[in-house]
Amino acid sequence: PNYKMISSPDGIIYTGVAQVDNGFYELVFAKDVISGAQNIVYTDFQSLHRVFLSSDINSDHQSENDTSYLPAAVGGAGILTDGNYIYILKKGSLLLQDSYGEMAKPCIYRANLDGSNRMVLNLPFDQAISSTSGVFSDGNCLFLLIDVVHPDATNHQELICADFSAQRITTLIEFSHTDLDSQNMALVSSFEDKLVLSSLQINDEMDRFEQTLYTLDPVEETLTPLVHFSPETQYIFFQNGNIYYLELSENALYRFDPENGKSELLLPQLSPPGLAFDAVQIGNSAPEPYLAFRFTVGEDSVNYYWNRDTDEWKREKLVDGDREVHIFGIWQDYFLVMLQDKTVSYQDFTSNGQVYENQMSVTEYALISQEDYWDGTPNYLRISDDVYGS
Repeated sequence: PNYKMISSPDGIIYTGVAQVDNGFYELVFAKDVISGAQNIVYTDFQSLHRVFLSSDINSDHQSENDTSYLPAAVGGAGILTDGNYIYILKKGSLLLQDSYGEMAKPCIYRANLDGSNRMVLNLPFDQAISSTSGVFSDGNCLFLLIDVVHPDATNHQELICADFSAQRITTLIEFSHTDLDSQNMALVSSFEDKLVLSSLQINDEMDRFEQTLYTLDPVEETLTPLVHFSPETQYIFFQNGNIYYLELSENALYRFDPENGKSELLLPQLSPPGLAFDAVQIGNSAPEPYLAFRFTVGEDSVNYYWNRDTDEWKREKLVDGDREVHIFGIWQDYFLVMLQDKTVSYQDFTSNGQVYENQMSVTEYALISQEDYWDGTPNYLRISDDVYGS
């Protein structure tokens, strides 16, 4: 099998949007917020509409008969897609099982892109889906890490396979049975029929860490050391299934290829032309072929994007309210961006059951032409919101 990362560019599960060719999916809290339920919504780029992922436009979208409805997402939930299906990962909570019952169980949903034919695979209460590890798909199965809680409150991690054809979840590797038993592990990349696992070992004083990458074979259920990075001289980060690191003494950017075990020099000097800066750090996660960096200049900071294909630097110029406008996706000649939150109204209840209108902030996305974005011209194509109202 070949494995495709389907979580966000930096591997985080419970943030971001799940983009397909002509739109994206996200989870939003239902208007009856006190229930803790959420809905799947879809934003279509061509029509610029945000709608419930429901086959019944007359539904109130607040019951399990509706394909967009998701019962209380205890512990958090994230939506992912591999282009063929959408997946929802509910983290669950062992501590809240008395309050929420079965809804506090972690689980994984799979549905068609229109929300139909939803299936669910449940995990037990004492397991939680790791939120800081990448999720990989082979087209039918998902491969991800979970945290297993022991009766004495200690825990260990496992690699699991969620097989939707067989409708079962299987443990492939229990890391407490290996030489590697770290609670700072993440799936970060893949090549051929292998996954790449990162392990971050921190000493007892919490002032030193060591990072090692391993080749992980889900079929053979084997783990092999791949490469070690030194925190004194190298800073490693992961985006879109790629492995990058900064050679600090050179201020140079490299990409590590796990297939051949070699490093490729991408930038001999990590610096936009003409910019004098005091420090640099990794910026927000960006879609291919961009990498984002944040440069400190005196008491200020500026964001730049580097295009890996063209070797060009572009400065981020737009601000909406008090929010910097980052690039979250690409569609044709447009960027998908996040604007400042908007305030919407919803039905709420007082402690004695009286209905009243409450308000909350929700994320607002927009499209903008790439030319306008780089020029700093805020010509946003705003999306008509049929969920909360524009």
